[in-house]
Amino acid sequence: MTIGRQEMQVEEQVRRDERMGRATVRLLATAFRLALPVLLFSVALRLRLHRLDAQSLWLDEGRTWAEVTTKSWGSLLIELASPKAAYPLYHLLLKAWVTLAGESEWALRLPSALAGALAVAAIYILGRRLGGRAVGAGASLLMLVSPFALWQSQDAKAYSLHILVVTVGLILLWDAFLGAPGCWRLALAVALLAFLVHRLSLLVVIGAVIAMQLPGLRPGEIQGSPLRSARIRQALRALAVLLPLLTGVGFWWGLQRAEGAASPGEPVGPLEVLGPAIEGLALYRSSPQPWMLLPFAALLLWGFALLIRDIQGGPQRSAASFIAGLGFAPLALYLLLLLVAPHTFDARYLSALYPLFLLIVAWPLRAAQPQPTAWRPAPRVVIGAALLVLAVAASGRALLHKPAGLFSGEPVKEEYREAVRYLAQKIHPDDVIIVNPHYISPLYRYYAARVTPDPLPEPAILPKLGAKGYDWGEFDEDLNAILHGHNRAWLLEAPLHAVQVDPPPTPADQPELMGKLTINFRFAADNRKWSCGPQPWREFLGVRVLCQSFPETYGTREVPEPEVPLYARFGEAIELRGYTFNFFPGTGRRAQAGGILPVTLYWRSTRPLRPEENYVVFLHLVRQPGERPVAQEDIPPQEGALPTNTWIGTPVHDEHAVPLPADLEPGRYTLLLGLYDPAIPGEEGRLPVTESEAPAGKGYIELGTLEVVRP
Repeated sequence: MTIGRQEMQVEEQVRRDERMGRATVRLLATAFRLALPVLLFSVALRLRLHRLDAQSLWLDEGRTWAEVTTKSWGSLLIELASPKAAYPLYHLLLKAWVTLAGESEWALRLPSALAGALAVAAIYILGRRLGGRAVGAGASLLMLVSPFALWQSQDAKAYSLHILVVTVGLILLWDAFLGAPGCWRLALAVALLAFLVHRLSLLVVIGAVIAMQLPGLRPGEIQGSPLRSARIRQALRALAVLLPLLTGVGFWWGLQRAEGAASPGEPVGPLEVLGPAIEGLALYRSSPQPWMLLPFAALLLWGFALLIRDIQGGPQRSAASFIAGLGFAPLALYLLLLLVAPHTFDARYLSALYPLFLLIVAWPLRAAQPQPTAWRPAPRVVIGAALLVLAVAASGRALLHKPAGLFSGEPVKEEYREAVRYLAQKIHPDDVIIVNPHYISPLYRYYAARVTPDPLPEPAILPKLGAKGYDWGEFDEDLNAILHGHNRAWLLEAPLHAVQVDPPPTPADQPELMGKLTINFRFAADNRKWSCGPQPWREFLGVRVLCQSFPETYGTREVPEPEVPLYARFGEAIELRGYTFNFFPGTGRRAQAGGILPVTLYWRSTRPLRPEENYVVFLHLVRQPGERPVAQEDIPPQEGALPTNTWIGTPVHDEHAVPLPADLEPGRYTLLLGLYDPAIPGEEGRLPVTESEAPAGKGYIELGTLEVVRP
């Protein structure tokens, strides 16, 4: 009896050990399957976080920021059902995110970086299920270092999330085709999600319906499919015809009624898209050399040929039909849509097809096993792997190559941050700032609140600029109304966008993209105005800043007068009439550390000055006269556009901005003013103060005192 009980206990222990062994094996197998996707995600995230906030927000990102910060939750929820909203769910999710994480460039782009890293792991899983580990590894390796994928992952736009959702949807759809329980419902749910992330996901849905008509994927040929009934198959065939037609009508209607910014560039047709599409998906915006595209082109053509062969028969028939149907049907539909309504093109518009593009490129690596009679892999696999390595190397070179590589260290996105920072170092609170076109206003507002503690002026726009029939007379009337009562005006302009709403009136203005507004600022000196510098404009990538100053207050013909009259004579002929500290509103007539001290000087000359009498103005902020300056500006009047040797006795107002270090200690300071000859070094070059109502020293006067505070 005891022996029998012991045997039963031993047998039970053996069974428990076997169950534990099988569980351990399953756990280890699961860990092994997840190890590579987790590793891919980790490496991809590290790459996507590299220099995440190094580039300025560009036009589309500025519009994203405006959408999520100016619209209410209710408005964004309503847009989920609006045909005019291109990616409403992304805006809704990003609004929730910035509520928690803030609105910095890094925070705005982080969701895209996370989605892009997850997409790398997801494409590996999809490729492994369709063509084996080699296809999955090849596709994920390409996405890992892809300039296209990395650009989308470092943009505060919906495209990175779109790629992720589409890839996950493809995984679920393939599992559904294989008869996995519940996957059809999940695939439909993700398809709806993808449509809310980006409306062009509908093209992939149509591709799925068309794919069901291909050999190997017809519902009647798939064991366990819930779509095997004749009625459902007829409905799918009808949808394969109706959905493209309805999409074409909707696409045309949407473009006709589209509002907002016009994209730079000319509308293109279907034949003009294929080349830029392949180049964009492979080496996005990197100015590649021709050889860099060769491995992608070779793999793409080779993969396409293998897909066609596999569709005709063989163990990969279903997978090949799946990739072909979901890849080429949406592309063909998009090209047909371009026949209906040509529009400007960017490879981002094909982001839903990007996972399939990678699978086709990696398809030559499928079934990469050694030959039965040799240890070496098949020549096809060796060649495919070599081409893949070349494609990865080309991607890396494109990322690092100057000047267009994303990781080259050069600016590759429109430099609104740098342009607004430049403005913040120059602009006075009573200046007027005009933005052109009007839809770059969010970028000005975003950076105006971040590059300086000083409250910069609100931007002005010409709302009718670009309207049909808007002539020079109406333009002058509207511009005069904006400039009236001001002494200086600035123009912040994105030329490639501005030219869409304010095209050059003559061919001679085309090379510099000068419309009515640009011409008004560019040729200020020809219209009895002053430029604010020796150059026609300050150039940044995709952005430029222009300035004009008015000898008389605009529209009043009054000579500007100083707030503080103060007489001083420098040398024989230069007289100071007074000055104005142009404190920003809300600062309590105090300057803020990290901002600027705006000062306007009012000069005149008692006689025409000789050519050699060309002097530099210096403004030094000191604790006490005789001490080293804690802040200073040394610059000719109007930054060299109004040199002293051109003064002929008429009054001159001269705007300056003394930059104040962010770590400047709060307290009371004295501002010193003087002029010097830049050809004579040291204090010996300073003009002597021959007469002054203010305390004076060797070559300077004490202009005034002010308080500096921390913001």
